[in-house]
Amino acid sequence: MTNPTRIVIAAATFCRPQGLTRLLDAIEALDTTADVRVVICDNDAEDQAGMRVVADRAKDFRFPLECILAPQRGISHARNALFDYISKIEDCDFAALIDDDEWPDPQWLTAYETIARQTGADVTGGPVLSAFDSETVDPVVVGCEQFRRTKKPDGPVPVILSTENVFIKSSVLTLVERPWFDVDFGITGGEDADVFQRLKRAGASFAWADAAEVTELVPASRSTRAWAQKRNFRRGCNTAWRALRRPGKLKSLPRIVLLGLAGIVSFPVFWVLNIGKPIRQFDAKLRLWRAFGYFAGLAQIRIQDYKKVHGR
Repeated sequence: MTNPTRIVIAAATFCRPQGLTRLLDAIEALDTTADVRVVICDNDAEDQAGMRVVADRAKDFRFPLECILAPQRGISHARNALFDYISKIEDCDFAALIDDDEWPDPQWLTAYETIARQTGADVTGGPVLSAFDSETVDPVVVGCEQFRRTKKPDGPVPVILSTENVFIKSSVLTLVERPWFDVDFGITGGEDADVFQRLKRAGASFAWADAAEVTELVPASRSTRAWAQKRNFRRGCNTAWRALRRPGKLKSLPRIVLLGLAGIVSFPVFWVLNIGKPIRQFDAKLRLWRAFGYFAGLAQIRIQDYKKVHGR
């Protein structure tokens, strides 16, 4: 008889007790035969709402449930604390990472196990669907590439760049030096793309599991065209800033410049070609803002997106 896969579900939380409660409810409803334990890292040293939520649920929770505290503010500190916790568990095969404003599909872990077994990948990513908190969201925002769900084939991919929904072999944590998540990205975001790029250079393999879905609640403050443009500007900034810090940056920088120029030069063409198609035109505008972000990042401009908490 095959032993069940040993999985740690890990999530960082900050000032979102309602979101954490919803996440824990969905974890309890998972359709899985795996040997699961759950660890939450509360990054709020003052109020510690996450600690209280876990304390209220732990006794009767379906799986072993624990909360740790990362007192220093910043998503990098919280995720480093989670990875440190996972690295000390001897009987852990995989870590499944998810955010506190998300909840998994019941087949989430099963889908991940299937693809991880088939591919042998060290890191497997899955899709994030969007559920909007407001009933009056701009349809252009709903349909734009920032939130649009596109189907992708299962199997090997060059790299995964986000921890918002990812399945990681615990053994892969030894491939890169600590701290895993660079604290310089603690308030700007981009720390996850940085660590996965480092893992790729260290020889890690990556795959995609299209059925391993999670859903993210998008609050009203993130449901605007202005926010989507700012997010894409920040993505460009972080991409360029990572390139400046990367070994072999002289090879990366010309590519960043070309991407930026291509985004700017192609914008009027895409805009004209998509007259009457407001969603496609807005997609072009997002790529334009991302292009501006590339050049801002090369100038070492940082966007501290995670100073503000969205959602509850």
